[in-house]
Amino acid sequence: MNTEEKYKDLLSTNNIFNKNYTAYKSQFIGIDDKPYETKCVLCDIKFILPKNEKEFLTHLFKKHRLVIADVWNIASLKSYIHYWGVKFKEEPLTKFCTTMLMDCTPDGKPSKNERYFLLSDCISEDKILRDEIHQAKLEWILSEQTRERTDTNFKRGCIFCEWNFQDYVLHI
Repeated sequence: MNTEEKYKDLLSTNNIFNKNYTAYKSQFIGIDDKPYETKCVLCDIKFILPKNEKEFLTHLFKKHRLVIADVWNIASLKSYIHYWGVKFKEEPLTKFCTTMLMDCTPDGKPSKNERYFLLSDCISEDKILRDEIHQAKLEWILSEQTRERTDTNFKRGCIFCEWNFQDYVLHI
C-alpha cells in the first residue's frame, strides 16, 4: 500500500446528503462549515473549528511555535488540521515545516535562537493538500447548490414579501 492510499484510508469519509439526493463523498472530514471538534496537531487539546480558529492558531504559536502560513487561503482548516495531525504522528515537524530561528519568545521577550516552524505551501505536499481541499470544497458547494435546486420539499418565505412558498423560484 503506497503512502497516498494509506492516508486515504486514515482520513474519514465525509458524507453530506439528503434522503432524496445522492451523497457527496470526500476523503476530507469537515469540508462543510459546520462546527467540528478538532484536536491539536501536536497535543490532545481540542478546539471547535471554525468557531475557535483564532484561539487554536494562538495555541499553535504559543505552545508549539508552529505557524500556518496563509490560513485564510485554506478552504477547510478542519480538513487541513486533520491531515497534518496524522502526518505529525509519524514524522517530526522538521520534515514538513520550514525551521526559523528568531530572537524572541512567543510572548515577545528577547531570547537567542528560538526555533519556530512554518507550515506553508512552499512544501509541495502542503500545496497539493491545499489545492485538493479547495477542489473538494468547490465540489461540495456545487453539490449543495444542486441539492437545493432539486429539493421538492423546499419551503421558505419570500425575501420580497411576507408569503411562504414551496415553489419559491417560480414566485419571483
